[in-house]
Amino acid sequence: MYASVVVDTGGASPVEFLTYEIPDGLAGSLGIGACVLVPLGSRQAVGYVVGLERESPVPDTRPIIAKLDSPVCLNDDLLLLARWIAEQYVCPLPRAVAGMLPGIMHCKVKMRVVAEGSSTQPGRLTPTESRLLGKISAQKDGVSVESLCDGTSRDAVLRTLRQLETKGCARRVFELASPSGRPREPGATGPRPTRCAPKGYACSARAPKRRA
Repeated sequence: MYASVVVDTGGASPVEFLTYEIPDGLAGSLGIGACVLVPLGSRQAVGYVVGLERESPVPDTRPIIAKLDSPVCLNDDLLLLARWIAEQYVCPLPRAVAGMLPGIMHCKVKMRVVAEGSSTQPGRLTPTESRLLGKISAQKDGVSVESLCDGTSRDAVLRTLRQLETKGCARRVFELASPSGRPREPGATGPRPTRCAPKGYACSARAPKRRA
């Protein structure tokens, strides 16, 4: 199965959606409106599923990375409204969806690793896998990939993690990070109060001009 996913790339691309393969681990759990993490070029992006297909229109379709728990669901009514906005105002569908779900599609995603099943797998793990699994099992709530590096390259740690996932010993958990920063004060984005022009000057939004 394949999913049509809207991803806001921030540009004026006319592409309405991108097609991704639904991996076996997510088969049956993804529906219209689901929030997902997908690969986009050399980075990752947050998107929403807007369609399901049995075949992919493109070869070598990349798989969805993970399903995300979003505080906002893109239900049928919102999706219908987004399509109407895109058609009525001639804008890409991803921009219409992003405007209806402020901040969600631009949130950062945190990843942590948790132990899965038994923490000891005698005879099944290499020494490198055993050491990494020991670090993961020591933290009940999981650990970040950065904390597992400890002098080892991130790519090498990720390769070992994929091997542990294949053997059912560990699992990566992806979560939307809460938006950072302080909220703006009411009226902060509004027009500045107009100051009275000095005597002999005309009041203007531009540089003041002396009257003739």
